[in-house]
Amino acid sequence: MEISSSIIQILTLYQMPAIFTGAFFFGETVIITAAFLAAEGLWSVYNVFWLSLAGTIISDSLWFFLGQH
Repeated sequence: MEISSSIIQILTLYQMPAIFTGAFFFGETVIITAAFLAAEGLWSVYNVFWLSLAGTIISDSLWFFLGQH
């Protein structure tokens, strides 16, 4: 319970950079929390979707290319 409340605090403080960075490093934990905040009307659903998508794709691509070497 304490972890999710700290994630919400960080997301509300830093908003868009936190969504991208969180999706890049932590994945679904941050994306689900950001989606909840978007469903509550605090953020734009489109911003959450595109930032989460970009962070996930860049992270997956980076690990894929690093894994080849």
